[in-house]
Amino acid sequence: MQITVLFFATLKDLVGQSKLTFTLDSSTATVEAVRVSLADQYPQAAANLQSAVCAINEEFAFTTDTVKDGDTVAFSHPLAAVNKARKSSNLPKTP
Repeated sequence: MQITVLFFATLKDLVGQSKLTFTLDSSTATVEAVRVSLADQYPQAAANLQSAVCAINEEFAFTTDTVKDGDTVAFSHPLAAVNKARKSSNLPKTP
């Protein structure tokens, strides 16, 4: 299966690109399986991938959520994801 992977914040710097096409051996996988495969391919980003927030097709995802062929999977540092959510909503900028 092929998916598009997006990297934001520090992960983009560690991987060296913001977007890539990634091939997995199975027809479905979990977010955790994608994380492990990416960490194998990009060991310099492994620690950051473990703490990253994930989204599948622009919806926040859990480690057990299923990734399917053609999905877009995004990984970002948790604070970068919160800041983006605040900018795109009516949430107060300060607590």
